[in-house]
Amino acid sequence: MSTIPVSVGKKRAWWKFWSKESEAETLPLFKKDSTRSDGDKISEGDESGAVQEDNGEIKSSYKSRALFIGFVSFILWLVQGINMSTDYKMNTNGLVPRDASLLHMIFVAPLLHTSVVHLMENWVAFALTGFYLSSKGIRNSIVIGIIFWLSGEGLLWCIGLNEQHFGFNVITFACIGYIVGEMVFDLSLTAFVVFLTTFGAELIIWSSWGFSQEMTWDSVLIGLIDGLFVCLVVSFFD
Repeated sequence: MSTIPVSVGKKRAWWKFWSKESEAETLPLFKKDSTRSDGDKISEGDESGAVQEDNGEIKSSYKSRALFIGFVSFILWLVQGINMSTDYKMNTNGLVPRDASLLHMIFVAPLLHTSVVHLMENWVAFALTGFYLSSKGIRNSIVIGIIFWLSGEGLLWCIGLNEQHFGFNVITFACIGYIVGEMVFDLSLTAFVVFLTTFGAELIIWSSWGFSQEMTWDSVLIGLIDGLFVCLVVSFFD
């Protein structure tokens, strides 16, 4: 089957770490009067089969992304359930900025939430933004999530307010910050729609259950800055 090179957009240099694909992918274009290299015409049945194959790949992509977000969500809610069953005894220590004895909480505190409302605020926003970001590939999403986790929580430990910090706040708002960056740097309409959807969902939660005090402004601000900075770096090398 002959193919016609079609540019589908330049890949970000960031994602080339995971892929050896060229910047312009080669896609088959099917037309009723198209001919193969051997001179035979492509039948409508071949065209229909190709469309069905493409639809199958899209469904598979959505399924893998949903499973990825579902797995992370399961971990968050499992930890929350265990924490609630122990009357939040797991929250004895949180991330306290500049306290070297609690430096290890950079890896633990994001999983601990102080209430169901606190988790809902983070989980809904993470699920929506995470599903969008996972369109770049599951492995890429894991890498960028680890970067958000380590750099965001590390920055919170360095310059955050001198109080205990719990929850997925930094990581969630790093995802939002990344999407805002795509709106600004890439003029992405899809990112804008995801941002509005996320903000609307958060408004529903806040209007129904109120704004949890655990969503500290310093963790929110640091998360946004972290996400914006990562997006800026990616856009710079695009």
